[in-house]
Amino acid sequence: MSPGLSEDEQVATLASIAGLEDLEHARRMLRQHGGDLEAAVNTAMGFTAPPDPSNAVGHPDPRDGGRSAPGSRPRQRVRPLRPNPLVQLLNIPVDIVRATFGIVFKVIGGVLVGLVGRNNARRIAYAATGGDTDDPVESATRFKRMMTREFGDDLPNFLEVSHGAALRAAADELKLLFVYLHSSEHPGSRAFCREVLSHPDVTGTVNSSFVAWGGDVGQTDAHLLASRLQPSTFPYVALMAATPGERGGSLVLGVEGAVEPGDLARLLADAAEERGFELSNLRAERDARATERRIRDEQDAAYRAALEADARREREAAERRAAEEEEEARATRRRKGATTTTSSAQSAETPRSMSGPRWTRSSRA
Repeated sequence: MSPGLSEDEQVATLASIAGLEDLEHARRMLRQHGGDLEAAVNTAMGFTAPPDPSNAVGHPDPRDGGRSAPGSRPRQRVRPLRPNPLVQLLNIPVDIVRATFGIVFKVIGGVLVGLVGRNNARRIAYAATGGDTDDPVESATRFKRMMTREFGDDLPNFLEVSHGAALRAAADELKLLFVYLHSSEHPGSRAFCREVLSHPDVTGTVNSSFVAWGGDVGQTDAHLLASRLQPSTFPYVALMAATPGERGGSLVLGVEGAVEPGDLARLLADAAEERGFELSNLRAERDARATERRIRDEQDAAYRAALEADARREREAAERRAAEEEEEARATRRRKGATTTTSSAQSAETPRSMSGPRWTRSSRA
């Protein structure tokens, strides 16, 4: 413990410096570091790696399989995910460098794929980096395959996408995102997967009320999410919501460490019920907008059809008038032709009729 400061004062200092709004979470972090405020601050701000969660104060005994003591309540944490302004400021040069190298690597990768093909390019990248390229979708697929192989099929229906895509999918369905962060090195993870995550009450609640995503914190995508959620121990499950205007969503519920299946199912059901009214309103608003859009589209289609019908009637009327005028013109020409023929015939007969009888003088014998 820092000299001259009580634990409450150290907790308040840690929360103020690191931007932590949950004082209990700050207290756990401080205790994880044995009361060393400086070490806790460095960990909270991402400058140093967190200590082994299995050595944390209050962590269940690994010999107990990572299960909590009977009657104990699971540690839950609810707090908004708001970035620390100081960390954001310090990360600006890093973000610029990362973005620059990201563009360069994308260009190089595109050229490499064009030259040797995608599969060969992946092998070259694997050899060059000394490990897996760690594509988020491939990591999610491997994680689900590993979980099914080791713990069976009675698991939440984890999406095989990145956690960002899973959050967008949950937003599209107007549901919360259930997140499971797995640490294969933690002694309680296997017992949690086998006895809690596979329990019918848990899987039934998750599959019916949420969109599910899981990942191993040893992989990049899950590690990035864990760095935002900042769990103090594993196993760790969370509920997240997509918040308009906030990148990466917000934390609705976080449950850290071992927990009984019934307790976890109850916490998840309570969270779904609490957010159910809000989500129902959003769903009703979306359905109302969809109905208005459909009605508007139908009205527009009917209006366009009426315009097309009017135009077709006008076109047909114009064609009829043109045909009638053409027929009248032909009739006029025929009448003129007949009149001209009659006049010519009369003109030819007029001299004979006008000459009168001819008188001849006969000679008498």
